Amino acid sequence: MTAAIVAASAASARHIHFLITTHLYVWRIFFYDRRADFSICRDPGRLEIMTTDRRTQLLDTALSLIAEQGLRGLTHRAVQDAAGLPHGSVTYYFKTRDQLVLAVVDRIIEIDRERARPAIRAALRALTAAPAQPDYQKIAELLRTWWTDSHQLLLARYELDLAGARDPAVRDAMARCGAEFRDLAELVAVQAGSPDPAFDAQIVASLVDGLMFHFVTRGPLSDEILREGVRRAIGGIQTSATGTGDR
Repeated sequence: MTAAIVAASAASARHIHFLITTHLYVWRIFFYDRRADFSICRDPGRLEIMTTDRRTQLLDTALSLIAEQGLRGLTHRAVQDAAGLPHGSVTYYFKTRDQLVLAVVDRIIEIDRERARPAIRAALRALTAAPAQPDYQKIAELLRTWWTDSHQLLLARYELDLAGARDPAVRDAMARCGAEFRDLAELVAVQAGSPDPAFDAQIVASLVDGLMFHFVTRGPLSDEILREGVRRAIGGIQTSATGTGDR
């Protein structure tokens, strides 16, 4: 009897934790910062520059150059030529190349936040509708759409991640990228009954990031592999929560 009460109390506490975390997360994602201004283009995976803000136009052009040519192709002249703007346009906003690179990271975060929102909304609906039995196929489909629509952006991110391995300033800036996905992973961990959501979220995010890297650099994964990868990542949390794992 006592064990049943304790188990019920623990389940109730996890549910309350999930609801509180979800509401705080949704508030931050959907209401706190709505500065991003870009358009998902008709050609999936490519950035379409449709802004009258010259600074943003330059940053989106820089992102495209990084995705297509790597960081070696990122120069003030290359950006202003690709953007079709007069000499000195890039220098007006970014005095040095380092300033330009860090501003590009901030732009990635803005775009990532906006592009993540549809997938996050759908995932949150799936989590709250069937918390005990996640729809792995649905989650895999959401990830596939997200990665396909963001292919060029993700290529630029990986270029900057590699640069961050040698440049602490870039590494620290890139650590802020993907915050929405890491927060979503923590929500998944809470709902799966994780005793340590932050810890398990790091594992889930790392596993899915590996799938994303393969998807972007080597081509799309089959539906079966992507679904099974998602199932194992989330299923590992549930195993840990029930005490059947090693941890």
